[in-house]
Amino acid sequence: MAVVILLAVAVPYVFGARAYTVQTASMSPALAVGDIEITSPISPLSAQPGQIVLFKDPSDGARLVSHRVQIRWRSGNSVDFITKGDRNNTVERWSVPVNGQIGQVLYKIPKLGYAIAWLSDPLARALMIGVPAVLLCALALWDLWRPEKDVDAA
Repeated sequence: MAVVILLAVAVPYVFGARAYTVQTASMSPALAVGDIEITSPISPLSAQPGQIVLFKDPSDGARLVSHRVQIRWRSGNSVDFITKGDRNNTVERWSVPVNGQIGQVLYKIPKLGYAIAWLSDPLARALMIGVPAVLLCALALWDLWRPEKDVDAA
């Protein structure tokens, strides 16, 4: 199972896709908090209504948002969008240059983001290394110190 998950996240990188952890419930149930979404770059003109796309938040350019395309149209040298989270009551209006890129959500891996977040914690990493190391040392010591069985020579 771990190999399949690793392949599902790693193989798309070869083709330019990226993985992002879903941080909010705005797209629930399509994308839930803690899911990993795999996105691939596309031309903004390729996005179709109904698709979930990844874009820079129009109110905070440092943040990425994944919402569903409601309307897309070309306006000169830019492509304008109206997008909306499935659980949101409001829409976003934003644009991107015609020659720019946005992300298309290809698929999700449920809840894997929680494991990745846990592994980014220094204490968790120390436990992942420390616990097996202590167990291996304990087994080695047990092997050295256990009493030898008497072997009767017949």
